Amino acid sequence: MLKKSKKFRAILCTLLVAGMFTGCTTGAKASENNDKKAVVEFKQGKITKDELYDEMVKASGMNIALTIADTAILNELYPVTDEMKSNADEQLAKIKEYYGENFEAVLMQNGIATEEEYLKIVSLSLQRQKYIEKYVGDNILTEEEIKAYYDNFEPKVKASHILIGAEEESEEALAKAKKTAEELIAKIESGEDFAALAKEFSIDKGSAVNGGDLGFFGKGQMVPEFEEATYALKVNEYTKTPVKSQFGYHIILKTDEEKKDTLEEMKNKIIEDLTKEKIAADATLGDKALIKMREENGMKINNTDINDKYQEFVKSLETEKTEK
Repeated sequence: MLKKSKKFRAILCTLLVAGMFTGCTTGAKASENNDKKAVVEFKQGKITKDELYDEMVKASGMNIALTIADTAILNELYPVTDEMKSNADEQLAKIKEYYGENFEAVLMQNGIATEEEYLKIVSLSLQRQKYIEKYVGDNILTEEEIKAYYDNFEPKVKASHILIGAEEESEEALAKAKKTAEELIAKIESGEDFAALAKEFSIDKGSAVNGGDLGFFGKGQMVPEFEEATYALKVNEYTKTPVKSQFGYHIILKTDEEKKDTLEEMKNKIIEDLTKEKIAADATLGDKALIKMREENGMKINNTDINDKYQEFVKSLETEKTEK
């Protein structure tokens, strides 16, 4: 009830959909006649292999080229791990569950022929993410930012609560709810069991069945009044006055809190969290990191059409930064 809700996001909308050319490199035995041979014929004319190739290059050649190049580079730098495979399988399972009998049609609509191809796309996305996070951690983050994050970090806490709600939005009803909460606090002070009272009186039925237990939560996960009151308590201490929020009046019992590790122990996790924040704040950062990766691994685009589009894309990132 208290935790902030998150909207379900369709996983497919974030995927880079790129099919693979079959026979992009024809080999020494391929002849010019074969390239000019019609691959599609109709009453009004025909489409040759050359014409089809040219149109495909113009339409999606850059994305396909980058997909193939990035896959080869990242398979060397950050090979697909068992964790990545498991992550990809989980995403596939979610997609199949969400779309049900329409799953295969949705894949086809997004240019993905098989489940195996989908898993390859997700794996490449995870490999790219791994490189981007490493790039940001090595080149963008500063020691000052890491130290500031650590100094301001507060570990997760665990709490139980009893929630008393007003029957209506009136001063009289609110006063009655507050009085009930105060009476329950008096019962706790006299030695009555917090969990038993939560099961009997709390209107938050989801936690009431567990004696009011809400589990562990961190900063930003609960409504502000509840969060502030909980963090102010010591472990095994409860609020001596009711805490009012938009949901009613709470009696809060802090049951546990995580230990704050040293900076060195937390550093990798801090870098991971700050990296994700920076990537979320700057939509161009991921693309810039991958551009750098391709440069460092000697990628050269010889096809004029693809190269022109790529250079235009690179310049657009700089333009976007300037406009901001």
